[in-house]
Amino acid sequence: MLAGMPVNTHIRFQHAPFLSGVELIHARGAEQNIPRHFHTGYTICRVDTGQRILFLGKQQYILSAGDWMALAPGEVHRVETPGKHDYTLLSIPDSPEWWGEQKPVFSTPVFQDDSLLPLWQIICTEWDHPQSALSLETALLEFCAAIAIHHGHQPIFSPAAEISETIRQVQILLESNLAEDISLADIAAAVHYSPPHLLREFTRQAGTAPHEYRILARLRAARQFIRSGVSITETAQQTGFYDQSHFIHTFQKYMNASPHQYASKTQKVD
Repeated sequence: MLAGMPVNTHIRFQHAPFLSGVELIHARGAEQNIPRHFHTGYTICRVDTGQRILFLGKQQYILSAGDWMALAPGEVHRVETPGKHDYTLLSIPDSPEWWGEQKPVFSTPVFQDDSLLPLWQIICTEWDHPQSALSLETALLEFCAAIAIHHGHQPIFSPAAEISETIRQVQILLESNLAEDISLADIAAAVHYSPPHLLREFTRQAGTAPHEYRILARLRAARQFIRSGVSITETAQQTGFYDQSHFIHTFQKYMNASPHQYASKTQKVD
């Protein structure tokens, strides 16, 4: 894993206050690997130049220029980059507002579909030069409908089991009080499991170990703090990182950008 972001990587994060939870990311010259993680919403990515490799479940997928990647919420994956590449990534919340009551799952996470490109280009153009909130929101809704209709089938990868009530309680614990330190033994006692049994069950059902799940919860909260104008130092403290250096290293490892870069490269559409 790279210790720092390559100086020739350019990354831009875009948000709109009228599109809560939606994020558009443009990355140019990216070459950093991203460790195992998952997204709480839907993730749609298009490779513009170069290649990236997706590891999902026991499968490996190579994306080349023009290929799409579509991931449903909770799918644990990692990404490797054989060299510099450009990509554009859209993150959309897992909510009926965008997907209706029948939320899609994807028959394959990687595919080619030139028919999506006109809507994709409208989204990118509208975000840079919005005519109105309505025009951008309409383009996003039409894109969600198109990708759900053309690629929304039964997935070839799914969690090993439905999330049980007990494991959901553990997820809530891991997402709460992020500034506090909590041990596996503490969590296991709260749900009346032994630590080894909890570790096995949580990893089997959630697809990631408890400590990884908590790191990702902390990073989601950190992004919200930074977008709200909270300082890097205060963000690190509020999200439970033991020092600023540890926070910066972890953030960059997963986000392909340091917290300072994320703050400076985040653009909001009024």
